Amino acid sequence: MLDRASDPNQPHRAEKPILTGFAIAALLSLLIALAALYSLVRLEGDLGRVVETNELIVTLQTVQSLASDAEAASRGYAITGDQIFLVSYVRATSLITGQLESLRGLTSTDARQAEHGQKLTTLIGQRLEVAKLLVDTRTSEGFEAARAIVESGSGRRLQDAIRETVSEMRATARGLYQHRAAQTGRTTLITKLIVGLGLVFALLTAFAARTLVKNDYAGSRRAHDELNEANRQLDARVTERTAELTAALQRLQLTDAAFHGTQDGIVITDADGWILTVNPAFSKISEYAETELVGRHINMMQSALHDGHLYQQIWDSLSRAGSWHGAIPNLRKGGEVFQAWLGISRLTDDTGVATHYIGITTDVGRMNRVETELERLAHHDTLTGLPNRLLLMSRLEHSIERARRDRLLSAVLFLDLDRFKQVNDTLGHAAGDALLRQVAERLRRRLREVDTLARLGGDEFVIVLEGLQNPLEAARIAEALIDELRPAFDLGEHGEASIGTSIGIGIFPDHATALDVLLESADKALYTAKREGRNRWKFADQASTPQPPA
Repeated sequence: MLDRASDPNQPHRAEKPILTGFAIAALLSLLIALAALYSLVRLEGDLGRVVETNELIVTLQTVQSLASDAEAASRGYAITGDQIFLVSYVRATSLITGQLESLRGLTSTDARQAEHGQKLTTLIGQRLEVAKLLVDTRTSEGFEAARAIVESGSGRRLQDAIRETVSEMRATARGLYQHRAAQTGRTTLITKLIVGLGLVFALLTAFAARTLVKNDYAGSRRAHDELNEANRQLDARVTERTAELTAALQRLQLTDAAFHGTQDGIVITDADGWILTVNPAFSKISEYAETELVGRHINMMQSALHDGHLYQQIWDSLSRAGSWHGAIPNLRKGGEVFQAWLGISRLTDDTGVATHYIGITTDVGRMNRVETELERLAHHDTLTGLPNRLLLMSRLEHSIERARRDRLLSAVLFLDLDRFKQVNDTLGHAAGDALLRQVAERLRRRLREVDTLARLGGDEFVIVLEGLQNPLEAARIAEALIDELRPAFDLGEHGEASIGTSIGIGIFPDHATALDVLLESADKALYTAKREGRNRWKFADQASTPQPPA
């Protein structure tokens, strides 16, 4: 029999401790690799939660923006009747459904956020019902009915509730985001340490294997290849996680773009009210540059109109509910006091202690100016600046009421320009627009302050004459208007144009007592005048031959 010591397949006595140590080292390497893989799995879960929380914040911002867009579009359509607002309204309401579905998915694992999400879905559904009611009412019943709905304030109250709910969800999501981001950072650090330790230990083990196990080169080579493959897999997983972190960073950059691009002013302070950062809109509203605000206390914008009771209400609301919103007078850099709609949210740490405050400011005066301009556009013709049909009907109704009260006459003159289509076809629409503006100016010169001149569209004008003693006064004014439009119009670079006008006259109460019937009678008289040769006037009850004024 061969001696055991001489068996080449058995380890030498001196090599046994070495092989035992190598086996222990290999076992430790395996344990480190398993720990690294476990850390990577945890890191993957943490990253997923961070990304999910960030997506929730972005989705909440989108939901609030779409709800505001739907509200603004419905109010714009209610005021102007312009179809472009209706298109914006339909687009906002269609997009918000998908965003709410995403929101339900993002809050499904958090009972508190899911409850807030259900509340937000209900509020937005109610807000869209009010907006739809406003749009339908404006379409079917007109401006006054739609205005009544706007003045009821139901839409604004729902919008405030939506804004408050979104603020609560965003505050909760931001707190969760900070917690998960910190947890991800710790997991990432641990993972890097384990991977680094594993790589170092693996290299040492491989070097020891190569030095000490020279008689088993093939086995050492296999072990070395396996370690390289494990390192390659670890590197691939780290690269993959790095890509996910990059995507999360891009989402944060998008949030930053929204912060800098929104029209509402945003200011962030620490727990004591010292300003940390502001967005460009806040600088524009306050007239302070960012460098003039950062590092100063937020009370620098207080006006003399503030009182201690208001501040006590604000702090009580922040302490109790974590937010406050309402109208407040603030001070611009130039000393001007302006009315602001301010919403404040409190951010807390894990123990519930306030760490920051976020204020969102809207310049109420600027919003009122926009609403005033929309009101003007809703009642006036954009080309000539004259009252449109909506304002004309209101003025005519007032004129009829006055005529009834004072026992006088009121007249409606329906004008249509003769040969206007020829000007449009030969000189172009720009020349036609210039001609309409000059016609409006000439007609104004012949009318009194109490009279109303309106443009219905195209080349149709309507005049309401108040306080007449007899119908012949209206006939004399019609004759004067025909004479006023006879001279040629200088259209500048487009040349000259000569036109005329035909006029139909309806007298209240001689020809009609109802507003619509009076307009219709004047319109019919106009077309009678055009059929009988144009450039003349006709009463609603006259025969085919026009009568000259007395």
